[in-house]
Amino acid sequence: MQNKLPKILLGVFALSLITSMFLYIKYSTNKPDNEKSNNIQKEVVVTDIEVTESTQSAEVQFEEISALLEKIQGEFELEFSLIRDCEFEWQDPPVTVKGKCTKLNEVSSIYENRIIDFFIQNLFQVDSSNSSGSAVHNKTGLLSDGNTTVCLVESTVSSYDPTLQLTLSNLNMSEKNISISCGYLY
Repeated sequence: MQNKLPKILLGVFALSLITSMFLYIKYSTNKPDNEKSNNIQKEVVVTDIEVTESTQSAEVQFEEISALLEKIQGEFELEFSLIRDCEFEWQDPPVTVKGKCTKLNEVSSIYENRIIDFFIQNLFQVDSSNSSGSAVHNKTGLLSDGNTTVCLVESTVSSYDPTLQLTLSNLNMSEKNISISCGYLY
């Protein structure tokens, strides 16, 4: 048995070394020349971006969106996810909106209405053409007074899984996952 153990260990080491070498070769040198040059071009383009008033303006506006989401986070003292860049679909007019998003997981369903009320108290109105609902999923579109800032509050029953065939009575309707997405209509 003692003679076999070093041979087994040597075999395992050799196999892992061969696998590592194969993966290194595959991912480091297997790119076609045009893909390598595309990466270089992309880097050059990114470094040549000029900051103009319009890009600074967009950055400032997204800071305002982040501040609004931070205000919501502070209001409810719940564990929100980090605020991140995102895109979401606005139905009327149909457009993909770039903005900021955050979410809550497995919180009491009462927070859905509290978050919507927060927006209404902060000069937003419910936009019925961008709102929909079902027993397990709700989407509320909110529009600022100036009609430039839009937000979606979406909630799904936490225990809902569309791949499982559960009846509503088997779902815990009192807990929801809530996502908040805000951006600008340009």
